[in-house]
Amino acid sequence: MLRRQLVRVWRVLAATGLGVMASLLAGRALLGLQPRPTPATPRAQLRLEARLAPNPLRRREAALLLAAASNDSPAQRQRRLQGQGWGQAPLAGVVLKLQALDAAALGQQRRADQLWRLLLRRFAALPASADALYALGQRQPALRQQRWQQLWQRYPAHPAALAAAHESADLAGALHLARWGSRWPGARTRLQDACAAPTANGGQRQQLAQGLAEVGALQAALRCLRGADPLPSTSLLLAAAELQGDADAQRLGSERLLRLVRQAPAGPSAAAAVRLLTDDPGTPAQQALARL
Repeated sequence: MLRRQLVRVWRVLAATGLGVMASLLAGRALLGLQPRPTPATPRAQLRLEARLAPNPLRRREAALLLAAASNDSPAQRQRRLQGQGWGQAPLAGVVLKLQALDAAALGQQRRADQLWRLLLRRFAALPASADALYALGQRQPALRQQRWQQLWQRYPAHPAALAAAHESADLAGALHLARWGSRWPGARTRLQDACAAPTANGGQRQQLAQGLAEVGALQAALRCLRGADPLPSTSLLLAAAELQGDADAQRLGSERLLRLVRQAPAGPSAAAAVRLLTDDPGTPAQQALARL
């Protein structure tokens, strides 16, 4: 008798357990079918997701979308993103970056520095860490050059790297701008000042001249060379700038490209020079092509 009752109880428990498991699996499947929040998701739905979504990933995504799309104050955004910097997913790094920026905006510099260091420690391989290196370099004069050198090496074209290069007072910052950000606001003046410095050597002047030629500052680029013969890579940029000028400048640019082709007909500079001449519809370029 007792045995039959135990068997009956076991069957009931088994059926109940299977039912609960089936319900959980079905619920998980339904959650998986729900569309993920996007910038097009209505704000009311994003707020609901950020507070009540059973999946913590969805809560964080919704909170980030709200923070990006709203006009909240730094304090409001800080509250919205509180506790969302968990885990190793890239979104956690984005959260830490936003929290650090909000803390700095609120004058909480100590907390901002802690968040930047945490971001560097946990997400050194993410582009968000570029902002951390830039901010910590600004805040730590003794470590500024070290931080910014790391920034330039890891993320050379990142806006934070270009901002640091522009703010840096030494030649290394100007050289970085010449190579990676000659069109960055204020870079042209920065490059011209570096050309005037007596410490720049010949190779560095070539690089600075290339940056100036790239933004069309042709005369400044030529002055930067101080009479030295331009390297083939420098000549290409000088010629490209000359082809954008008046008729006399176009003739000079075409002749410069012609010389490059004749000096090393099988070299990569010759191929690039021919492409520039072919792409330019002006008469001097077409005459140079005919002579080739």
